[in-house]
Amino acid sequence: MAEYGIKETKEVVTCITALGNAIGKALEDGDLSIGDIGYLIDPMIKAPAAFENIAQVPLEIANLDPEEANELKEQIAGEFDIPQDKVEEIVEDASDIAVRLFAFVMKLRDM
Repeated sequence: MAEYGIKETKEVVTCITALGNAIGKALEDGDLSIGDIGYLIDPMIKAPAAFENIAQVPLEIANLDPEEANELKEQIAGEFDIPQDKVEEIVEDASDIAVRLFAFVMKLRDM
């Protein structure tokens, strides 16, 4: 394992996949409605853990080793309903989102 591990990154990925799944479920019928709000409960429950130590995520991502990258791929494949051939691309996107989200949160904090 790398120096930093991936605990915080995995928590962010869990929140992102929960949100992605919620959006997917809400859009299944082709119409967003107030009734779809229940799908957001799971991501909202996961959000505090994802944001608690989000400052660690860029360090974890910058220090990913191949074993940890594979662990993230497996996590995403298990939590998010996506085709296997897209897992690597999704992992890269999730990492990018996490870094950008961190930067955004830091800007808000500094306001």
